[in-house]
Amino acid sequence: MNLLAVGCGRDGTTSITALLRALYKANVTDTQREDMSIARHENNHIDLYAAVIEYVRFGSDSLVKDTLFGWDHLFECGNGYAWILPIIREVFGPIKLILLVREQTAHINSLLRRPQLNPQNWGGYIDIGMGVSTHPVITRPTAVDFSEMSSREWWRLTLRDRISWYREKSLSLVRSHSKLFPSYLELRTESLSDFGGIAQLASFIDPRWVSDVEAFHIGSSVPVDYGGGDAKRRHKKV
Repeated sequence: MNLLAVGCGRDGTTSITALLRALYKANVTDTQREDMSIARHENNHIDLYAAVIEYVRFGSDSLVKDTLFGWDHLFECGNGYAWILPIIREVFGPIKLILLVREQTAHINSLLRRPQLNPQNWGGYIDIGMGVSTHPVITRPTAVDFSEMSSREWWRLTLRDRISWYREKSLSLVRSHSKLFPSYLELRTESLSDFGGIAQLASFIDPRWVSDVEAFHIGSSVPVDYGGGDAKRRHKKV
């Protein structure tokens, strides 16, 4: 793996995955790589979050390393990596690191809908009384895991405050660990919809790369075909 793009949900990781595939195809013509060997979005994410919880709560990195083992695609994009960046540096070496940052209010408002729509993916943020089973599919780190609050204090917070903590902690961890990666870029989510942002992304990957692909932003609720067809049809702005 050569590059990791990190977000914390609803901040463009799906969009940048598609952009990286498009940029690679526009600049590397002598390749037979399929889309999934170029860039992937949240590879093995259910196993990854289980490994994250084991690492954050118990300090064990063996499950994280087992989950990352064998990844041979060029670019990985997604959420959950903020918590394990030192292990990623150990496993993959000095890869390029991108942090996606969306405007705060819009980001929190968008994130708030996710635990309400998919409570099974927000263990630690949605309590049992709000509909999640006793065994959520995905459990995420909380302030309790970092000894910043007691469990009682955590559950006294509003959902918005818990989500705000999740966002700020994720950003803080990436920024504090960015020094582990010689090539680091903070990219505004909003810039994925303009050619200036795409040019910045292309240059970060390789200064020789052209950015001759369509500007777009994908909403995760809209089905997108990443298969055949030209870039304009696949990368529809929504």
